[in-house]
Amino acid sequence: MMDFKQTQKQKEHFNLISNHRYVMAYGGGRSGKTINTLVWMTMRALTFAGARQVVVRSTLKTCRETIFDLSFPEALRLLDPELHKKIEFNKTDLTATFPNGSVILFVGVDENRLENILGQEFCTIYINECSQIHSYNIVAQLMTRLSQKVTNGKRLKKEKQTAPMRMLFDMNPPSKSHWSYKAFIELVNPTDRTPWDKPDEWAAILMNPLDNAQNLPADYIDNLNKSLDAKTRSRMIDGQFSTEVENALFKPEWIAKNRVHTVDLASLRKIVVAVDPAVTSGAASDETGVVVAGIDENDHIYVLADRSLKGTPDQWARAVAQAYEDYGADEVIAESNQGGDMVKTTLRQANSFLPVRLVHASRGKVIRAEPVSQAYETNRVSHVGHFQRLEEQLESFSADYNRTKQGSPDRLDALVWAIWALAVKERKPNTLKVGAIAGF
Repeated sequence: MMDFKQTQKQKEHFNLISNHRYVMAYGGGRSGKTINTLVWMTMRALTFAGARQVVVRSTLKTCRETIFDLSFPEALRLLDPELHKKIEFNKTDLTATFPNGSVILFVGVDENRLENILGQEFCTIYINECSQIHSYNIVAQLMTRLSQKVTNGKRLKKEKQTAPMRMLFDMNPPSKSHWSYKAFIELVNPTDRTPWDKPDEWAAILMNPLDNAQNLPADYIDNLNKSLDAKTRSRMIDGQFSTEVENALFKPEWIAKNRVHTVDLASLRKIVVAVDPAVTSGAASDETGVVVAGIDENDHIYVLADRSLKGTPDQWARAVAQAYEDYGADEVIAESNQGGDMVKTTLRQANSFLPVRLVHASRGKVIRAEPVSQAYETNRVSHVGHFQRLEEQLESFSADYNRTKQGSPDRLDALVWAIWALAVKERKPNTLKVGAIAGF
């Protein structure tokens, strides 16, 4: 049956899957990552009756067109040219059902389809092209579905085997600010950057076109080298993570160049605490951005603290009130798009004397962030110390930002509101509208 001839790298990939719960194959295109993973999943489906596995992509359309219609049938053909005849394909639900009751689902996480997966259990979850999943929140939610216990029954005199849980990933590497780099290369939780409790469960393998040369046209790699620019070659042939996001509004060198380690708070003519409240407070909720910033007599802005957190309304309100006290702030700037006057009420419950100014976003995040980006570029903003997670959001935020795909950059939002509040020309009391920022 097994007509599939693996490359050495594909064999190493299989070995990692056998020994680690979370495995990422990353590298250039046409390196055999996807086919190898689908072959492994098919073998698991044939071995464990009733196994439920799922292939996930950023959109249902791409999952259908690239995996269900193309790559999966190819994987079946490589294993056994007759195998596809034994499988029931449902082109409406995008499922493949094997004679032993095993099922492989093919899904996208766009348009709220993630909810359809969260009610199910799987023994294998495979995120294809995971660089296109910009929010680690989605990955964390999918992890909760890795919970199906399935065995292969007794085979001859051998004891029955339970299928170990596996979550598999592949991609062409994005920038180092992406969650995949943190999770698999730095071995830290992308949410709070704490080291994994069980780092041995995580493994990554670099697989590039050269490793798969035996399965490619003779001139394929040579033609790529001739047609691609250096940056694209680095990603698509060499499989390297980039150090910078394309079209990023905030450059690492701008932040590094103007960083200071101390500032005299008494030299600042105004200090604000800005808060961008999360809509909900569950485990899968966004963070609430809380940033403290001040401005001196020369209109230079200092980012003083990042007190952002994931918590209940009472918890983030207390964090804001504490930051207000710690820095002797003049006022609190709170975005009201999601909660209206309830945001002010919640803050006042933490400190009834808080001077709260509500702001309402009538324009997109990119438009609001652009003048702030210009302030960074023209050396008008200094970070007082290092704010790693805030700076990661800044450096990964681009003109191509898409909230649906990338999640909410709450720390960045709070920072932008703080700088607007410090530099915008004063208007009516207790209101702040997006308009011209003096000197920007």
